[in-house]
Amino acid sequence: MKILTGIICAGVALTILSACEKKEPLTQCATPTLTPPSGIGHNGDPIKVTIETKTLGASLSWTDDGTPPTPTGPHIITEPKGDALTVFGRTLRAMAFKTGLNNSDIVTGTYGVGQ
Repeated sequence: MKILTGIICAGVALTILSACEKKEPLTQCATPTLTPPSGIGHNGDPIKVTIETKTLGASLSWTDDGTPPTPTGPHIITEPKGDALTVFGRTLRAMAFKTGLNNSDIVTGTYGVGQ
């Protein structure tokens, strides 16, 4: 009975170890999401867009003037989630960044003008 129990325990341990395989280290911030991801409204009307990355401890940068966001601005959110205030008729671009990791890819949301 002891041998059978030992074999079962060894099988369970091997299954657990296989499930916990070593993962590659994180090298890049997760690309943020935009909520809403796009929209249509009246030209110049304000819209609040929530930007969020899954990278804990990351900050966010966004623009709506046609330039790409950078870790130095022009608009910085010092949390992994926050709101950007833009207006319909603009394109919002956002990225995540954190010391020790590569910057995320840039996400784009188009907030167009309705007819």
